[in-house]
Amino acid sequence: MIITTKIINFHNKYVYTPKYIVNDYKKSCCDVIRNIHIQISENDIVGLGEIALGQHSEYEPEQIEHIINHFFQKEIADNASPENVLQLMKNCNIPSPVQAGIDMALWDLYGKKCCKPCHTIYGLPKRKIFTAITVATNDFDILRNQITDLLYATQAKYLKIKLGYPDGIERDKELFLAAFEIAKCFKAKLRVDANGGWKVEQAIEMLRWLKNFNIDYVEQPIPHGEEEELKHIFPSRGVPIFLDESCKNSYDVASFANRCDGIVLNLMKCGGVTETIRIVATARAHNLKVALGCRSESTIGISAALSIASLFDFVDLDSHLYILNDPFANKLKLDKGRLSMTDGYGYGL
Repeated sequence: MIITTKIINFHNKYVYTPKYIVNDYKKSCCDVIRNIHIQISENDIVGLGEIALGQHSEYEPEQIEHIINHFFQKEIADNASPENVLQLMKNCNIPSPVQAGIDMALWDLYGKKCCKPCHTIYGLPKRKIFTAITVATNDFDILRNQITDLLYATQAKYLKIKLGYPDGIERDKELFLAAFEIAKCFKAKLRVDANGGWKVEQAIEMLRWLKNFNIDYVEQPIPHGEEEELKHIFPSRGVPIFLDESCKNSYDVASFANRCDGIVLNLMKCGGVTETIRIVATARAHNLKVALGCRSESTIGISAALSIASLFDFVDLDSHLYILNDPFANKLKLDKGRLSMTDGYGYGL
C-alpha cells in the first residue's frame, strides 16, 4: 500500500457567517484548524482518512506525519485488513487519532475495492440522522446570536451547550436559561456538556436543577481522573449522566458502567470506526446509552462517523459546518436538522 499525508489548514467560520457577530466570534475560537488528510492507495484505488488532533493535543501535525511514515514503512503489507492494522498500531502505541485516520482510510479503500458503501459492509442502514448543533461561549450576546442563527439556518432539533466555566454554576445557570429560552422558540431540545468543569457539590446541584428542563443528558460533569466521586453524584442525579473523557476504551466502559447512564464516543478518541463499534457493543452489554460526537473533522471524518451513526442514541456531528474551505463540503447534506451522505462506494467521497 502507498500512503500519502497532507496537512490541511482549514479556516474556521461561524455557520453562514452572521455579519454582526463574526468578528467577536473569531476572537473566541481558533482561526485555523490544522488537520491531516491521509490517502492509502492500492492498484489505483484510493481510500481517504482524516486526523483531527484537537486544540489540546500533545502532538504537532508534522510529528504525526513522521509517526505515520515510520509506521507504514515497517508494519503494513498490501491487502492488510483494517482489524489487523489496528492491532499492529495498538501494539506500537500509535496515538488514537492516528489510528482513527488510518482505520477510516483503510475502510474507505476496502469499500471502494468491494464497490459497496461502508455502512453496508458494517451491516448498517443508510439513514438521515438527527444531529445536535454545539455552541460554546460564556458571552451572552454571542451566545444568543449564535444560537438564533444556527437554529434558524440548520433547523436543528437538538442543541448542545457547553458549560462548566470558571465563573461558577450561577453563571452556568444564566447561560443555560438564555440558551433554553431561544431553543424553545425553535422547538429544539437541549443537551449539556460540562467539560469536567464542576466540583462534586456543584455537579449535584446542577443535575438537580437541570431536571426541570427536560434535557437529554449532562456530559462529563466532573473532571477525568475523579470518577470515584461519581458514587456521590449518580444515585441522586436529576438527569442522565454521560461520560466522555473518562471513557476512551472498552475497559473504561466496564469500569464506570455502574456510575453513568451512557458514554460519548468519537472516532479520534477511540481510534477509528473499528474500535468504536467494539466499544458500542461493550456499552450495550452494560445497558448504557451511547452518543457519537466529533472534534474538528471536515467532511471526510464526519462521513466516516456518519456511516456508523445508526448505532447511536444521540449524535453530535457538526464540526464540518464550521469549516470554510472543506473540499468535500457538497458530499454531506443537512436538511431540517438531519444529516445524510450522498451515494457512493466507501464513504461516498
